[in-house]
Amino acid sequence: MANNRNSARSFGRADSFEERRKQADLVTRLATILAIVSWLIIIVAFVLIDTASPVQENLLTRLFAEDGVRTVWDINFIRATIVLLVISFIVCVAAFLFNKMRMRRKTDHYKKSIIISGFINLIAIVVLIIVFWADLFTL
Repeated sequence: MANNRNSARSFGRADSFEERRKQADLVTRLATILAIVSWLIIIVAFVLIDTASPVQENLLTRLFAEDGVRTVWDINFIRATIVLLVISFIVCVAAFLFNKMRMRRKTDHYKKSIIISGFINLIAIVVLIIVFWADLFTL
């Protein structure tokens, strides 16, 4: 009988809250997948930046390079990198919006990964545009 009274008294109180979310729903999974996609695009973009950089001369390039080494940045790779970073930023914004849709409870939280990758995208886009401004618009 005491249990019935306690359960009736605790009806609707915060300490009797039962979690109905058993696992991550579609929106949460989609936000996580988009965050992973954004990080993968960032990695590809940084590989492209490394590919676009001038080749440093060493013994092997002196012996085997017929035309010498490239001493300037490859602007086509830089353009592709900027496009990839913009796509990654759009993916980050979409992931952030999906994450925001799930922010209904006090226990819900923003994914730090989405915010960090968004800032990395913005900083990389701005730096690349500033550094290569004159070269970006020449054919």
